[in-house]
Amino acid sequence: MADLTRKELVKLLSSPFRAHLTGTDLSGLDLNGLNFSSAYLANANLSKCNLQNTVFYKADLKNVRFVDSDVRGADFEQSALQNADFSGAIFNDKTNLKSASLKNTNISKEQKGISQTGISGEVVKRNLGDVLIAILGGIFGGGGRR
Repeated sequence: MADLTRKELVKLLSSPFRAHLTGTDLSGLDLNGLNFSSAYLANANLSKCNLQNTVFYKADLKNVRFVDSDVRGADFEQSALQNADFSGAIFNDKTNLKSASLKNTNISKEQKGISQTGISGEVVKRNLGDVLIAILGGIFGGGGRR
């Protein structure tokens, strides 16, 4: 169960200060279109969320769970996504991963829409923990900052 409601999040995100949501459970919420730019969300749970067109520009998303979330059109540009878990997440060609740090991030090449993200480089499957690492080498397709 989520720690905050969408209404409470909108109020928090409208503050002129960086939102500190480290470890917060936001699972199951409709966060479509919200702007989490530069927010601290490390260790948060965003599983089963509607994150379509949500902006995470330069956000701290280390160890965040995006399990079974819809990230179509989400903007993760320059975000820290180390050790994030995207198991079962849905991507599309508008999902922006440009210059995001994806070290030890769990993204499967078989996931719905991942091939449309334009990841250039290779996805290497490691034996330990069946974790995927994306080696970024180019520009990713998708929307820009909002």
